[in-house]
Amino acid sequence: MLIRNLAAIQALEQMKRAPDFDRKLLLLATQASHQAGQKPVLLAVLQELLKLVKASVQESENVSVLESLTLVRCVIRLCAKLLEEKEANK
Repeated sequence: MLIRNLAAIQALEQMKRAPDFDRKLLLLATQASHQAGQKPVLLAVLQELLKLVKASVQESENVSVLESLTLVRCVIRLCAKLLEEKEANK
């Protein structure tokens, strides 16, 4: 499982470096990793989305504050769930 998660995260890194990269691909990766229950991959995708939103804000593109706050909230909730699972497995 760990190797599969690492491979998915590496694929995410390669995807975002592609010349024809589209942010919608990250949204699709978010949905796929959530449905598959791959929380480490989901966390990595959410973090990448947050970076893109931050860059868009700095470039004065039309990005809503609500979108940014929603991503931050998702990252925090997911981190809390991962920590809970880690403590439960001890």
